[in-house]
This record gives sequence, C-alpha cells and structure tokens, in this order.
Amino acid sequence: MPEIYTFIDYYGNETDLLLEHWRVMSVDGLGMSDVGHLGSRYAQQDGETYLGTRLKPRIITMSFQLVYDTESELWDARDGLLRIMQHFAHGFHLRIALPNGDTRQIDLRFQSGLTLPRDLSQNLTQQVCVMQCIAHEPLLYDPDPEVYSYGEAEIVQTPGVIANVGSWVAYPIITVTGPLIQPWLENTTTGEVLDFSAFDIAGGDVVTIDLTPGHKSITSVAAGNILPYLTTDSDLATWHLDPLDNWIQFWGAGATYDTLIEFSFNALYIGI
Repeated sequence: MPEIYTFIDYYGNETDLLLEHWRVMSVDGLGMSDVGHLGSRYAQQDGETYLGTRLKPRIITMSFQLVYDTESELWDARDGLLRIMQHFAHGFHLRIALPNGDTRQIDLRFQSGLTLPRDLSQNLTQQVCVMQCIAHEPLLYDPDPEVYSYGEAEIVQTPGVIANVGSWVAYPIITVTGPLIQPWLENTTTGEVLDFSAFDIAGGDVVTIDLTPGHKSITSVAAGNILPYLTTDSDLATWHLDPLDNWIQFWGAGATYDTLIEFSFNALYIGI
C-alpha cells in the first residue's frame, strides 16, 4: 500500500488524499533539501573562506486528481481545496503516513500553480490539480513528540540517555519541577552545559528552558524571566541533541519525589 498524504488546515481539519476521491499522482521535493554555503572574503583573497552551511526553504510540487460521481460534488471539493490553500500566512500541514508505520509532517504555504484548468471535452466530474508549496522550515518532523522524564533517583550525578532518532539535531524544551537546589545539566555527548545553579527552584515552582531557535528563554512560574541567572559560560544558543544517543548529566541538591526534569522535542528529518 502506498503512503497516505493528508492536508491539515489552519483549524485542524483533515483531508486525506485517498484513492477514492483525492488521487495522488506525483509528489516531488520530499528528499534532500537544497543547501546554501556561507563564506567570507578578505582583501586580495581568491575564492572565499567557508563559514558554514544552512538548509534552504524547500519547494514541494504535488499533482493529484479529484474524482467524484457528480459535478456538484466536484465543485464542492474544489472549493474545499481552495479554502485550505487560502491560509497564506498561517499555511497548512502536510502529513505523510509511510508504509513502514512511520509518520512525517511538514508545514507548508501555498506558492503557485493551483489554476485548476477545466477541459470541457473531458469527464466533468474529474479535476487535475497541480501546485507548488514552500516550506520555509525545510525539515520534516514526527508530529508525536519524544518525551524523556527523570525524577529524584536520576538527579544524583547519574547520566541519562536521550535517543534522538531523527536525522537532524533537535532543540528540546526542558521543564524542571522543584524543589532543586543549584541545578545544572550537561550534554556530555556534545559538551554543552546549562548552568543556572545561582537560582534555587522552590517546591511547586516550574522552570521552563526553551531551546527552540528564535525562542531561547528560561522562565520560572514564580520568578518570571531567570535568564540572568544563567552563567556566561553556558551554551544556551547552541545546546542541542545530536541525531544519536545523547548522554545527559544532571546535578542538583535537595531533590524529592516531587522533583522532575522533562525533555520534550519532535524528531527532525532532513528528508524522506
């Protein structure tokens, strides 16, 4: 059985592109994303100095056919498709259920091509659709987040392992429920540290460390922004999980049965 594609609109409504009425004919753009190489050039330099590589936005081209019993049903389907695509700013999700049981999802915005031409000499209850969409964030992801929890027993200098099963680095959201005195944690696989030991987390307080690119923050329910408590040698900007087993070292005193450290992230994939 081939993979199943589903459109999910801004409001969460799902439209499956199944064989009965929405027949997928071709999909292109789900493999490796294009990349851009960053460089700099000094005076009298031939060529340039390589600085890094970034993924470019991804273009996905889809063609499919709407097939219905009556012209009225077909025109209702055309209207439904256009309603999904008209959310230009917020876009929509494309979810792919793979034959091996895995699920991948990507966030798209309509870009071009959905002109919906009509050939009146052909079957009037069918409509061929071709369109291009853009994923400004080119990575696919598993829509079901990975969650790892560690309680009092693990917060005694005992390393824990987090398996990032994706093919790309992940930036988790970490929540720490107190009490916990002088907390810090290190990804010993990457050598990156988050040290906010100058802030003691009281019982009942929850500290959220959001490592999402563009949204880096550390907040406490009780104290608000506690980013100033993070040491200057911490790695807030880069702290991540490599796509392999990551060994995490915890430290903090005064942990009880109520203490909990939780990591949540969606596995990311460079392509399928």
